[in-house]
Amino acid sequence: MPECEVCGKVVSEKRKIRLGGSELEVCSDCVSLGEEITKKEVKVYMHVSSPDFVPDIEEREVVSDLSEKVRKARETLGMSQKDAAQRIGIQESVFRRIESHGFRPDDQTLRRIEKGLNIHLLKKTEDDVMDILDK
Repeated sequence: MPECEVCGKVVSEKRKIRLGGSELEVCSDCVSLGEEITKKEVKVYMHVSSPDFVPDIEEREVVSDLSEKVRKARETLGMSQKDAAQRIGIQESVFRRIESHGFRPDDQTLRRIEKGLNIHLLKKTEDDVMDILDK
């Protein structure tokens, strides 16, 4: 016969509780010591590198004047490169390279820049536009 994992009493029917981060099978007397688990809980784990993560659904291309658009947006907001980088969540050196040297960051970083500076840097490809027109 099964035993209660808290008091050791032999029981005919065990109930599950969560106590101090552990799941225990207990008797009806010990249920009140923790939070009863009444149904099967399913935990889903998803790896997301950033709260701004959005999977690529459509092909996008970067605007041709990336550096200029980023610089103008930052200046319009009255921000320094350091302030803009902090707002976006990237290193200042990376931000400087994007703005001055035309460095092309990954799509996730581009989306963060779009959100942080309220600009559009990714546009639909010509193929996407043609697909829309054909429909």
